[in-house]
Amino acid sequence: MTAVTGRRLLAVALFSLLAASAPAQQLAPADVWPQATAALDTGDIQLAQQKLDQLLELGRNLGISRFPLYAQSAASLARQIHHTQPTNKQAIDWAAAAAQKLDPKDPSVAFAIADLAFDRSDWGGAVKALTGGIAKSFAEPTARAMTRADLVTVLAIAILGTAGLLGVALFSRHSRPAAHDFREMFTEKWGLSSTTASVLALAALVLPLFLWLGPTWILVFWYVIFFAYASVSERIAIVVLLVLMSLIPVALDWSVYRVVGSSSPVVRAATSAELAIYHPENVRRMRELVATVPGEAKLQLLLGGLEFQIGDEQQASVHYREAIKLDPKLGGAHVNLGNLDFLHNEFRSAVTNYERAIQATPALAIAYFNIAAASGELYDYARQGQMLEEARKRDRNRVQKLIANPPSMKIVMYTLPVDEAWALSERLVEKGLARELFGNYAQFDPLQSFLNPMTTASLIGIIAGPVLWWNRKKKGLAGSCMKCGRTFCYRCKSARESATYCTQCIHIYLKRDGVSLDTKQAKINEVQKYQNGQVRLKKVLATFFPGSGQIMDGSTTKGLIAVFSFLLFLAIAVFVGSLVPIATPAILIRHTVRVVAILLAVGTWLLISIPVYRQKPVY
Repeated sequence: MTAVTGRRLLAVALFSLLAASAPAQQLAPADVWPQATAALDTGDIQLAQQKLDQLLELGRNLGISRFPLYAQSAASLARQIHHTQPTNKQAIDWAAAAAQKLDPKDPSVAFAIADLAFDRSDWGGAVKALTGGIAKSFAEPTARAMTRADLVTVLAIAILGTAGLLGVALFSRHSRPAAHDFREMFTEKWGLSSTTASVLALAALVLPLFLWLGPTWILVFWYVIFFAYASVSERIAIVVLLVLMSLIPVALDWSVYRVVGSSSPVVRAATSAELAIYHPENVRRMRELVATVPGEAKLQLLLGGLEFQIGDEQQASVHYREAIKLDPKLGGAHVNLGNLDFLHNEFRSAVTNYERAIQATPALAIAYFNIAAASGELYDYARQGQMLEEARKRDRNRVQKLIANPPSMKIVMYTLPVDEAWALSERLVEKGLARELFGNYAQFDPLQSFLNPMTTASLIGIIAGPVLWWNRKKKGLAGSCMKCGRTFCYRCKSARESATYCTQCIHIYLKRDGVSLDTKQAKINEVQKYQNGQVRLKKVLATFFPGSGQIMDGSTTKGLIAVFSFLLFLAIAVFVGSLVPIATPAILIRHTVRVVAILLAVGTWLLISIPVYRQKPVY
């Protein structure tokens, strides 16, 4: 053999080796998108489109259908080009269309497209993009967690504001008869003088202030004290608001836990795999986590899936094998290892791995489905039909969907269920593993969440209010005159007389007895002063809190609905976009939500408060 012949054989051998290893190191999505943007910068739309098509095709080969990072980049590019080169409509349109192709389900992309349409005076496109973005905010898991946190926050503000206003209304309506009963009790039991008893009665109504308790305890204390004097609708409102107040800390804790937990590397990796989302940052974070906690089989499985997404099949195979080594019963790792063989046309080796997956997890329907796919490639149609039937027995709905819409790779990659990823993330945090990476990631313990002052005070109020009312009911409760506001009890006047008028008002307004002119004039002045004061108070409260006037007039349900609606719209207008900012600037959606909320708040104010302004004192 000559030297030339030897060199040729060596070159052929090297070429064969490189060709064999090429699929394991195929082109990654992160390498393609920069080429598309570079082509767009130079004005070569045709090349940019070719690179976009190449990226989408590469995604289909890797089982990826969404590129949120690149979609947001494309949307931002469209707006940037519009501001710098407004006449370059071809580039703007291409970037906007590319954003929607790269991730048609991302709400932040839809909102960015709405901003672009608004800048271009395309009102129809702006409205369409806005409505689509709002719908996607409640459908896409990560966006849904953030949207839910925003809603829980503004609902909590509205509920607490409504509860506080009801407490003020109850104090205004029932503080006099309650103070009367306190005064009678102090005089009867302790033998105090009327002046001292009156002072102590007023102090008793604000007792939590003297004990240095917070606003929650003051509000619950008023609910408990005034529960006995309240009407039926007010009692129902008290119980409902106390229940809602007890749940607010738990709901806030849970919503924050879902938002913070959804950004953990474990949950993000599982979500990306389940929704076929590509995000290069997930790989880096997962590599750091696995390097810190190498003994978790499911972490190795998740990292293998992410490595496959970026096109590094060799590393994916390493992590799948490590997952099997750590947990031989992890059928999903066997399935994905077989999938790598399938993609290299090693169908018999793939079937062997699928069969191992079935031995490890007999209920894994996708293992049977993948055997059917491999059997078809081997022209073993009898086994293909048999395996499809076995797959249907395990998960008929999913298999039918796979048959109706076959996967682009012909086989199905195993993805760790998101619920299992949440449980794994919680377990890592509880054990203190990878704390330097996870930091203080939120944990949710229902029992611990319930142990807070607001929930405790509210639950005490729910029990104490009816109990105190039942005990006080036996002895009788004081009332107040609807004309002059004076209080009275069974000691002050006969029970056979009117329950809504004091003795003097009964004689003057009902019986019309002959009383002295001075007494009658003094009573009229007293009535005018009381009625004028009540009307002024209702107008002042209605100015800031529409619905408070209706509550004080006894229309509790109508007033509470109005107050809650007004506070909810106001909270949305103030806090929209500030609580959980959207990934893109999303200016139009924020302005739209804010304007709509303000209009609704103003409409509620006009509808509810103006009738209160028209009220006149009834003498």
